[in-house]
Amino acid sequence: MAKRRNRGGGFLRGALYGLIVSVVIFLGLTVAFPLIEPAPMASVANPVQTAPQAFDVGPGNPDDSGVTMGANTDSTPNVGESANLSVGDAVDQPVVATESAAVPDIGDGSGSVEVTPEETETTPPVAVIAQPDEVAPVEAAPALPDAASGEAFDVFSVPFTRDPDIPMMAIIFEDTLEASLQQLFNADIPLTFAVSGTVQDPQVSRNYRETGFEVLTLLPENVPIDTDLNLVVSEYILNVPASIGLIDNSSNGIMFEGGATQILIQTAAVNGMGTIAFAGAGDINARNLSRFFGNPFGSVNRVIDGVGENAAIKSALDSATLTAQTNGSVIVYARTRDVTIQALIEWMASPFAERVQIVPVSQIMRP
Repeated sequence: MAKRRNRGGGFLRGALYGLIVSVVIFLGLTVAFPLIEPAPMASVANPVQTAPQAFDVGPGNPDDSGVTMGANTDSTPNVGESANLSVGDAVDQPVVATESAAVPDIGDGSGSVEVTPEETETTPPVAVIAQPDEVAPVEAAPALPDAASGEAFDVFSVPFTRDPDIPMMAIIFEDTLEASLQQLFNADIPLTFAVSGTVQDPQVSRNYRETGFEVLTLLPENVPIDTDLNLVVSEYILNVPASIGLIDNSSNGIMFEGGATQILIQTAAVNGMGTIAFAGAGDINARNLSRFFGNPFGSVNRVIDGVGENAAIKSALDSATLTAQTNGSVIVYARTRDVTIQALIEWMASPFAERVQIVPVSQIMRP
């Protein structure tokens, strides 16, 4: 029994000693690390009132947006002086009226604060639509009293109702004055005739148009491109009235040179005309430029009388028909020779001819 009491007394002594040691340690820490008084609150002065900077939004001074294209065919076309667009008056910029953004007086806190939102009035900009320059139309032939004034392409295109379910084929004949064209006239085929721009008799092209055929101005071979090309081409256009467009020469044309092609397309655009190139002879660049100017364009896919034999011409027409069925349209080119005319008349009665619809070239050129 005595041993049990000694054990209980030892526990009490240990607890007392632990309490004393804890108090001593706490007092020691208090002395070693005294409490730090908190820093006084800084007084907030009146806030600095800074008004926002005011920006003067004026009407602006837009520059003429031109694109420069040189001989490099990959560069962006330059509209140039001959096909400028009139920008019109400058577009008015938005006028913003804003009250001063001063800091509100918050007072001493004794009363309520009423915050009034800023009122901003914004005048929406007035859009000004740029109007294109007036395009000088080609003078209509006196023998066409029903022709209305406007773009030469629209004025002199032959009215035609086409079947949208049948591929189109346009046939362009270069007038070489080698054969009688009476068979073509009697066949009642909507052909297109290319008349050389060097022909001095304007009645030649008028006769074709009055007969019901569309006319193109054919550029001669080796046109000088190092002179005033636009003036030279303009003279060709005057020699072929009632023309709907320019067509490059099938040999030694000028569309291989990028800068000359640009001038050619610009001249056609000013005169309200389209342009036709030959596949593989600068037609890609000419197509891109025509799209840039919004001009009608066409590309000759095949020259059908390169060999000159009757069977070869018919075979070329069969091949062109397959191209039309694949692409939806095709343009072929030939010369007014007896063998070519006879081959075409015979081919028109073949099953291949029933697969396409012969159309005026303007139907394919329209953008």
